[in-house]
Amino acid sequence: MKLIEPSVKLIHHTPESLIAWTSRACYQSFEKQDEASDERLIRHFVANGESPLEFAWGVMDVTCSYAAHVHLLRHRFFAQQWRSQRYDEAMEFVVPGSLHEIPNGRLAGLGPSFPGEALSSAHHHYQWARENGAKKQDARYLIPQGVAVQGFMAGSARAWQSFFELRTSKKAMPETRQIALMMRAELGKVWPTVFGEAE
Repeated sequence: MKLIEPSVKLIHHTPESLIAWTSRACYQSFEKQDEASDERLIRHFVANGESPLEFAWGVMDVTCSYAAHVHLLRHRFFAQQWRSQRYDEAMEFVVPGSLHEIPNGRLAGLGPSFPGEALSSAHHHYQWARENGAKKQDARYLIPQGVAVQGFMAGSARAWQSFFELRTSKKAMPETRQIALMMRAELGKVWPTVFGEAE
C-alpha cells in the first residue's frame, strides 16, 4: 500500500489547426488563410463555444481517487473508460490534504500515522477477505473511496472547454479541480490558442 498524487498525461491530440480548417473548408475561405487569421478565427470559436471546436480531440490518461473519478464520470460528453475497482489490489491511495493536516491533539489516540493506518487496515481486511474466498467484485466493497483508479477521458476541444469552466472553479471538489488544472496545462501546450493562457 502506498499514497500517491493524482496524475494526468495527454496521450493523443489532433492539431489545433484542424479547428480553423474545418470552418474554412465549409466556407471555401482558404485564400484568406494565414497563421494570424487562423488564430483570430479560433479565438472567435473559443469565445462563442462554436461547433468547429468539436473537430480537435484530446485524450487523457488519468490516475485519481475513486471519489474523484465518480465526479469525472458525470461529464457525459466525454468518452471514458476506467479500470474496474476489482483490479486495484496494489492498493495505491490518494489522500486529500486536510486529512493530513488534522492536528495531532484532535486525533483522539489515532496517532501520527493517521490516515495511513486507517487505509492499511482497510487493505488488510480486503486481503483477508480475498484469501478466505471472497470474490473480487465483493471484496472491493471494503476498499475506501481514496483508492487510486486509472482511466482515459477523450473529448473535443469544446467538451474540454465546458469541463474546465466547471471543474477549475474554486467551488469544485479539490482533487477534481487539481486534475482539471493539470489537464488544462497539458492541453495548453498543444492547443495554445484555445487553452494557452492559464487563469
